[in-house]
Amino acid sequence: MRGLLKAVSLWLFGFVALGLSACGSDSTSLFVVSVQVTPATASVAPGESTQLQAKAVYSDGTETDVTAQAQWTTSNPSAVAVNKGTVIGVQQTAAPVTISATFDGVLGTATINVVHVVRIDVTPASASVAKGATLQLQAVATYSDDTTRNVTTQATWSSTNPGVATVSDAGTGKGLVTGVQQSATAVSIRANFDQVQGAASITVGPAEPVSVEVSPAESTVAKGTATQLQAVATYTDDSTQNVTTMATWTSNAPQFAAVGNSAGGKGLVTGVEQRDAPVTISAALEGLTGSASVTVGPPLVVRIEVAPTTLSLPNGTSGQLAATAVYTDNSTQDITDEAEWSSAAPAVVAVGDSDAGKGEVTALALTSTPITITATFGTFSDSADVTVTEALLDEIQISPANVEVPSGLTEQFNATAIFTDGSTQDVTDTAEWGSSDPTVATIGDEADDKGLLTAVSADPDPITVSAMVGDVTGTTQVTVTSGVLQQIDVQPASVSLPRFGFQAQFTATGTFSDGETVDLTSQAIWESSADEDIATISNSEGQRGVATSGDTAGTSQITATVGDVTSAPATLTVTEATLQSVELHANDDDEPETELFLSLGRTVNLRAVGVFSTGSGGLFGGGTTSRRDITQSVTWASENDEVATVSNASSSKGRLVTQSPSATAVEISATITIGGVTRRGSLDLTVSNAALVSLDVSASTQKLAGGFRTPLTAMGTFGDGSTADVTTEVTWVTGDSNVATVSNVAGQEGVVKGGAKGTVTITAKRPGSTVEDSVQLTVTDAVLQQISVLPGNTSIRQGETLGYAANGRFSDNSTLDLSRFNGVAWSSSDANVAVVDAATGVATGRAQGGPVQITATRGSISGSAQLRVSGYALADVVIVPQSPEGCAGDTAPLERVPSGFARRFFACARYFNGTVVNVTANAQWTSQATNVVTMGNTGAIKGRAAAVGDEGEQGVIRASYSDDGITAAGTYTISVIDGDIESIVIQADSELGGELGEGTVVNFTALADFSDGSDGVNITESATWTSSDVAVATISNTDGARGRATVVAVDEDDPMPPTEADITASAGGVTSNALTIQRDNGP
Repeated sequence: MRGLLKAVSLWLFGFVALGLSACGSDSTSLFVVSVQVTPATASVAPGESTQLQAKAVYSDGTETDVTAQAQWTTSNPSAVAVNKGTVIGVQQTAAPVTISATFDGVLGTATINVVHVVRIDVTPASASVAKGATLQLQAVATYSDDTTRNVTTQATWSSTNPGVATVSDAGTGKGLVTGVQQSATAVSIRANFDQVQGAASITVGPAEPVSVEVSPAESTVAKGTATQLQAVATYTDDSTQNVTTMATWTSNAPQFAAVGNSAGGKGLVTGVEQRDAPVTISAALEGLTGSASVTVGPPLVVRIEVAPTTLSLPNGTSGQLAATAVYTDNSTQDITDEAEWSSAAPAVVAVGDSDAGKGEVTALALTSTPITITATFGTFSDSADVTVTEALLDEIQISPANVEVPSGLTEQFNATAIFTDGSTQDVTDTAEWGSSDPTVATIGDEADDKGLLTAVSADPDPITVSAMVGDVTGTTQVTVTSGVLQQIDVQPASVSLPRFGFQAQFTATGTFSDGETVDLTSQAIWESSADEDIATISNSEGQRGVATSGDTAGTSQITATVGDVTSAPATLTVTEATLQSVELHANDDDEPETELFLSLGRTVNLRAVGVFSTGSGGLFGGGTTSRRDITQSVTWASENDEVATVSNASSSKGRLVTQSPSATAVEISATITIGGVTRRGSLDLTVSNAALVSLDVSASTQKLAGGFRTPLTAMGTFGDGSTADVTTEVTWVTGDSNVATVSNVAGQEGVVKGGAKGTVTITAKRPGSTVEDSVQLTVTDAVLQQISVLPGNTSIRQGETLGYAANGRFSDNSTLDLSRFNGVAWSSSDANVAVVDAATGVATGRAQGGPVQITATRGSISGSAQLRVSGYALADVVIVPQSPEGCAGDTAPLERVPSGFARRFFACARYFNGTVVNVTANAQWTSQATNVVTMGNTGAIKGRAAAVGDEGEQGVIRASYSDDGITAAGTYTISVIDGDIESIVIQADSELGGELGEGTVVNFTALADFSDGSDGVNITESATWTSSDVAVATISNTDGARGRATVVAVDEDDPMPPTEADITASAGGVTSNALTIQRDNGP
């Protein structure tokens, strides 16, 4: 339209101008001076077109597009046609064709060359497409004048094998290749245009994944349980495949939900800690990722256990059963009060199911068969068998026996009933308690204070405390003393606990003005200085002084207070130690058990000991190793409860009772889960049907002074000839409690305490059996006169422990080991050098020094020995390749050293406190294969290994070091490689981004890639180091200091001192990258 208006305007203008001219006007006429056709030269192929443009240039210099108004002609219509400037190729011609445009009598021309296609290029010329995937090809035509044009949509496309790969020849999809079937033989995809053909070679490979989906998309897992996720990939050919074992699995919160990513466990999600917010679990495959949400719920009950599993009750008496729930996270909980209790024969054995008496069983009638008592908790249940016997109450024992209690303090007494069949029962809560003189001491007889004595006023004459059940009464003597509490000692003085709920028992021992020492653990008020996330300490009855670690490492000061006396603090350190394994021990055995052989009816207390590692990675992996009793923290299990049961009840954890003979071994296990990591220890138990045939009771002394204690031992002989210590499995009975008492309290079984002067028979009976034995003791009125501490003057190292013994000599020249049960208090004259446990006499070296006096005191009598503490003992030596991290650097199993090159190593000595020291210069270095590796052992070349062997050979180097009479050695394997250096990269041990001052030292490392595929090989010791400007920084090529750059001082006489030096390393004709040191030249 705009062109039409322009033409009309021009016509009118010309018409008016003509009129004016006719009127004889003097104005100058506007006229066309030239017509320009653009482009002046163009090419067109037959059947194709191109657009020309004509512009009229007027006498005043203005231009107007007259393409549509001009008259267009061609010099060769058979070769090129033209219409309104559109040039169309008709047929090939060798001669150029002239296209003319005439406007207002003025002619303009352009030259058209009729070209032809000489080549079709299909790109890419060679490619691979996955089955089911597509690939877009392009066709480009090259013409005879060397011009090109994309003819993808004009070409005709075809495939030589559509069964393998097809190509689209329709519409806008032309040239789109689709992989149909995988084939090793390439398919030719062709493009035809203007009778010229081009082709590409296409190979169809296997289908490739396009997405990954994880299922189920949402799920919930209970803490301590696991759920399996599946990863399914969808491929380019629309097929799907389970890729669970091929994917890489990750969790965005592994502290709550961890996912397995190793063979056999991929995609297995474990609930670590309960969390309301879901955790994202991802599976990645070939750059594709799918995810699912997993919510970790509370742990679920796995089973419940009733303990004890068997109980024998004399008719008319009661006993207590406990129910424990075991959860999926290996935790346990006492559910005695939450469970529902029932009896299979309530008329014979009744069981309490009310709030006050849940689990309490009462024998109501004799029966020849056991009665089943069942506890139910939700859908879970377990039971115990209760047998009612004809046994009669024979004796009541009160413990502790014949004690002294300072005025104003309390003492908890317990009453144990002994029956005619040798069985025992704790009757503390059912006995009637009494005091012969409440003005001196009262004794609780209410439900909440049964047996709790309160010392009211001092009296040199003892009072009698009694406990009565039916018509049987037991008594003991109590003397209330006038001593005033002067000091409280908390033990252990220092203890460490791993994180996550481990426990340690602290004890408080009070020293009074009369020299008496009293255990105040249960009466003290305990305090911890740390936040609860580090540690807490209990003041609950039955748990006083028990410290529990939190989830955060740290230190807490533990104190105990009674009245206005507060102890010096003990130190509790909560560490990040990692549980490595669990060992099982029987009774007090120090060595772990893997096999245990017991006869039928035995009771053994198992202990679980955790092996922990502290420190992290690097040279020594787990750092130092420690062991800790974790019996109360594990969950116990028996593979077959019919053969043996093991208790999870808090009061009897780990108590193993054999139930029936077994032809094959039964596994007994202890499991614990910490921070999502589960550890398990086990032993194999074999139970024989051998019965106890005899007992042998022995005493370490036949004479015992009144007021002192000595332990007895009972050894059992069984029908198969085996023997075992059954001290804790028998019932102990005294023939005269006025002369001596004997304990059946857990932890003190068989401990005799002397009373009045005389002779007494102490008997050990096996419950449910007629087997018994006895020993006769003489109780004297001898007085303690001297204490000897053993061993005598000696020494230990820092971190080591030494158990002391206190040997007492009496006025009748008799001796007695006072170390246990006799109230000996241990002390150290310098706890900074050596601390000693006040109750056990175990000393620990803390710092080098001494001699320290280790003293044992009972009343006014004491004895001591000297102890010196030397440094920590050398544990081992490890060789580690030299690195900026020193001895903290990681070490691989072997180091690759090219033949003809050298590598420097460190010798690192570790001491038993975990301290690591670089002893390279003091170690003795040797090579065990000098034809493969030579080892420097003098001066600056100490620790320098040179590879002299052939490719593939290995040599072992050794570093030995001695300290304080202990020698340790480490070895390391060097593998010789060969090949040409392809590249070298140098690294600095510190940032080089800023300006460095005079004297600054930077250590460089050179790492080379070799032609044999060995990459990252350290060649620092063999490279030649260069500084581009030694006026800025020098770099050493001296053995022992290679690669060490030092910034030099600025030359004050230089008006423009340089600021930069490039550091490079070269070897084998290859030079490394350059790292720049910038010097601070000052103002």
